[in-house]
Amino acid sequence: MVALVLAAASPAAAQGLAAVPNTMAPIYMNSAIGLIGIDAARRANEAQARRAARPGAETARPAGPAAAVVPGGFGIGTDPAVSEQVRDQFFARFRSAGQTAQAVAALYTVRPVRQAFLDAAAPYGLTDTDMRDVTTAHFVTAWMIVNGAPPPTRAQVQGVRAQVAARMEISRPPAGARERQMAAEQMMYDVTAMLYAREAASRTGTPEAGRQLSAQTAESYVRRGFDLRKVALTDRGFVPR
Repeated sequence: MVALVLAAASPAAAQGLAAVPNTMAPIYMNSAIGLIGIDAARRANEAQARRAARPGAETARPAGPAAAVVPGGFGIGTDPAVSEQVRDQFFARFRSAGQTAQAVAALYTVRPVRQAFLDAAAPYGLTDTDMRDVTTAHFVTAWMIVNGAPPPTRAQVQGVRAQVAARMEISRPPAGARERQMAAEQMMYDVTAMLYAREAASRTGTPEAGRQLSAQTAESYVRRGFDLRKVALTDRGFVPR
């Protein structure tokens, strides 16, 4: 994963493409945001669900790019058994947290992870059916949080997407459909969790929580050989600062 930006940036950049995102823990849970952030996100999702349930309300999923055939080796399946396993693994991290675990479960019951992911990704031309799209979303979301940046432009996201696609021609995602779906949905949980935490820090007026989230996200990537603080996001994707 780390190598997608600049092969010449460091020797560590030659690591496998999937190494960073699909092993990243939901670090936001141990930050100062805690239950306040998750509960705020849950309430927002419940309000959205109530609006969608009103007569005449639009209930369709967010509009994404036109359906396209995903080349073999990049497609993400929709096996319910795999999704249930990933969900169980995600929630297992919080079972000792009591109320927090309940709030997390409620959050993703109101809006399942793939729907929540598409809400954020579709406006940028990304789907939940292609590993290159999901990996791009993970990188861009983490970069945005680490650098305290505003939401990116579509051109910037597509620039990173081109880098990811080029790198994945060399460092392929898992070959098995089951493993690929698991890796992708793990990343979707990470992306949505990071966005929920960022939103909560802003909404609750807790800048220290936001700083802690930024530092923890940066460190998670550094441990895997890539420093998000040392690159800028442009229409060409990531470039050295």
